[in-house]
Amino acid sequence: MRAARKNDDSGHVAMTSMIDVVFLLLIFFLLIIAMREALLGFTTRQAVEAPIPRPATPSAMVRIDVLEEGYRVNGRQVDAPGLDRMLTEIGRFGCRLPVLVACREDALHDRFIYALDMCHKAEFEKVSVANR
Repeated sequence: MRAARKNDDSGHVAMTSMIDVVFLLLIFFLLIIAMREALLGFTTRQAVEAPIPRPATPSAMVRIDVLEEGYRVNGRQVDAPGLDRMLTEIGRFGCRLPVLVACREDALHDRFIYALDMCHKAEFEKVSVANR
């Protein structure tokens, strides 16, 4: 036997779920409008370009200039024992700053070698050499 099929085409649609959706959309749009009006009163700042980091400055690096008449360490004129004392004192602090040894053309080769030896004695690990 076949079950009788109920044919209910009365055109009735359940409105309960549709009303819920309409109320949710109404609340959503009211909140968006309220937030937009609240945010209109605020002024926003534009992003500022960050400064470009500079290479190591004399405070972040030890610069030794080998001159014909002696040495210059970060702009201070020193002799050979003064160079030894200064590099030993800087190396004793335990900070491993990079060292740049710049040699002029008229400087003696043994002064340049002495500056490199003093860097090694003070246990500097990052030593660069430049020629001017």
